[in-house]
Amino acid sequence: MGDHKSTKKLAEVNKEVFESQNLDAIVSACATCTKSIKLDYLRTLGPSWQQMSDRIYDISEFIEKYCGDDYKTKPVDEKVTYHDPCHLMWVRGITDEPRNVLKKSADFVDMDMAGSCCGGGGIFTIIHYDLTLKMLERKVNSIERSGADTVATNCPGCIMQIADGFAGKDSKIKTTHSIQILQKALVNGNIDKSV
Repeated sequence: MGDHKSTKKLAEVNKEVFESQNLDAIVSACATCTKSIKLDYLRTLGPSWQQMSDRIYDISEFIEKYCGDDYKTKPVDEKVTYHDPCHLMWVRGITDEPRNVLKKSADFVDMDMAGSCCGGGGIFTIIHYDLTLKMLERKVNSIERSGADTVATNCPGCIMQIADGFAGKDSKIKTTHSIQILQKALVNGNIDKSV
């Protein structure tokens, strides 16, 4: 909201903490958090953040890069579709990685308009409430047309928004994080802990 002084102070505190840990990677299960610490901190802190920024990953991006096909799953008996969070798709360009995780974890089906915003954009949801409801209705309809039992996404804000869109409907469609689908598939497949 324009409080650049506080933003910079918090970024500097986090930079000090992260750098003191000698980390190889920072992995986040939130598209917005990943975008903030990877890109917004870079704008706020400048070139001194570049080396750490290069180590920050969305969880599905990390799995694809460092695990590849080296993990075993037994896909759950569930038809799952995926909603692209704006900060992951439009800002970071990450679309395949979450889908690849889901394809290994369930019966995956893509929905139409998967990249259209669900309307759950923080303060935007409060300032433009009527508009966000229209965006949410369009997203819920797209999910329903997919025939999926579950919609997964990599953004807790989107999860809450989409779940709210289904709350008032007589629908059995569940809303979850894509990594929770992977977790079920790993448990089903009795993950090989040596990998």
